[in-house]
Amino acid sequence: MTLVKISAIAFAAAMTAAVFAPAAQAMEETVVKANTVRAVAHVKFGDLNLASDAGVKQLHSRVNRAAKAMCFENGYLDLRRQSAGFACRDTAIRSAAPQITAAIANAGTQVAAGSDATITIASR
Repeated sequence: MTLVKISAIAFAAAMTAAVFAPAAQAMEETVVKANTVRAVAHVKFGDLNLASDAGVKQLHSRVNRAAKAMCFENGYLDLRRQSAGFACRDTAIRSAAPQITAAIANAGTQVAAGSDATITIASR
């Protein structure tokens, strides 16, 4: 008789675990992280002669101005916002670096790029 009771208790415990196990698995939390783009700006450079130092300097100036305008609010900024603005600006400028390099490298080989040639800068 004792063996039957132990078997019944073991069976009941196994069934209870089987019933509640899927519920416990359904409760697991899944966290998905993604890099989001906070801001995007387009910098036109089709009017610049990137075969000249002056043209390259002007392109860098435009990218820096666009990054600053995109990342900083007008008016007073507390230290936290200033720090976030500098990080945003630096990320935006880094995002443009490969495009700037390619534009300069192609400056001597391309026929006039036209006024709609742009570099896209983005920050997270």
